[in-house]
Amino acid sequence: MLCRVIAVAVAVRAAYAFAYLSSPLAGQSRADQGYYRDWAIQIAGGDLLGREVFEQGPLYAYGLALVYRVFGARDEPALALQLAAGVATSALVYACARRLVSARGTLFAGLACAAFGPLVFYECMVMKTFLSPLFTIAVVYLGLRYAEDARARWLAGAGAAVGLACLVRENHVLLAVPLAVQLAAVGRARGFGARRWLAHGLALGAAIAAMIAPAALRNYAVSGEWVAVTAGGGEVFYIAHGPHANGYFAPPPFVGTAGPAQQHAAFRAEASRRLGREVSRAESSRYWAREAAREAIAHPARSAHLALVKLSGLLNDFEAPSDQFYAVTRVELPWLRALPTFGWVAGLGLLGIASVLRAPARFALPLLALAAHALSFVLTFDFGSFRAGMIPVWLLFAGHGADRIAELFAARRRAASAAAALFAAAVSALAFRPPLDFDRMPFAYERAVLEMELSIARGDDAATEQHLRDALEHAPAHRKAEAHRALGQLLEETGRADEAERHLRAADELESGARPPDPSP
Repeated sequence: MLCRVIAVAVAVRAAYAFAYLSSPLAGQSRADQGYYRDWAIQIAGGDLLGREVFEQGPLYAYGLALVYRVFGARDEPALALQLAAGVATSALVYACARRLVSARGTLFAGLACAAFGPLVFYECMVMKTFLSPLFTIAVVYLGLRYAEDARARWLAGAGAAVGLACLVRENHVLLAVPLAVQLAAVGRARGFGARRWLAHGLALGAAIAAMIAPAALRNYAVSGEWVAVTAGGGEVFYIAHGPHANGYFAPPPFVGTAGPAQQHAAFRAEASRRLGREVSRAESSRYWAREAAREAIAHPARSAHLALVKLSGLLNDFEAPSDQFYAVTRVELPWLRALPTFGWVAGLGLLGIASVLRAPARFALPLLALAAHALSFVLTFDFGSFRAGMIPVWLLFAGHGADRIAELFAARRRAASAAAALFAAAVSALAFRPPLDFDRMPFAYERAVLEMELSIARGDDAATEQHLRDALEHAPAHRKAEAHRALGQLLEETGRADEAERHLRAADELESGARPPDPSP
């Protein structure tokens, strides 16, 4: 059965890669994609250490730099390796499921991961997201192997996976908690003596520390400050809990519409202004973390509402865009619509979780890994890429849920099987509804902008104009001027001077703070 899972994973990814590389999506450098591509080129060019504390997780940048160094600054080899990592993720899901559920549920979980649309989407993108699912399921697999024979090497391997995951995003340190619980459970069951407890605990802690230490030492070498991995966590926390937070990605006004590098600089500049002195990257991060905590504590009702918004996004089919937009990619590559998304497995996963809660010991590790990701999601904000790490673990429970329905049906417990199926279907139906506060976000604007960029890449002026008009219609207030100006410039280029002048005048009026005239004829 593992061969089937691998075959499906390879076939799906090969087909997707061919379609992707033949589309205008290939080569897009939006937001963090461009940040990592430029950083990798800089490292590949010989600047190995850099000059400042890391502001984003360094593992992907150095891995991408190695690929660029060997193959040149081309994305295709990197994407091939990332898609291969996706195949490995599917195989690990199968291997974990085989230790937890029946053969039927194992095959379901493995095939679901092999063909899961958003995972393939994130793997075929110049971005670090694909590493989170891989390391998370590696932690679960190695932790389950440790439960089988209590050898410290499995625990050390799991710790190393946690440490590497922290070099992607530091919130993955929460995965150390499930491993500590697994160590405690195994130690009690096998009657560990004090020396064995100590040795295994040290193996776990040392493995995590060994992966993180190079980043910490490098940060100290270039700045004189002890920063474990990055100095961007405080900014993320402030976006998630500051006065302008809404549960999604909503930078404060002083950041504006700047790209990732400029956003970090804007946060430092504002922290320096408020404190009345220049601050370092680490000092800025600590300042914004304190401000976020103060805001969250001062407004508990608002914090609770934000948590609900994020949880609704966590269990929703919508992939909140960060660097690319999954919904736009499905339009550009229509066959992607045939692949399952989170909504299709939301109900089965929740059914699987509910069915193990009466006797959770065997599933304690994946349950806690899932909880760690959910907590991390609530502490930050709704990005599809932030949820991606939990997907392989969720599919383990979806496989168990599907098997539970089949098991009840085979036992001729028709009423129970129908109730379980109805529960899963109802949860999935709700998952396809918009998440909380969805209508307050400028997703329609962001979608129109990306579609406009793709139509420009295709040289389709008519589509570009239509998408620009859509962007203007849905633009939030602070982007109206930009949308008017872009449309005006396009109209000017196509010889419609009168209409172009109206839109350009509207842009000038908005930028000057005056009430703009109606640009419509």
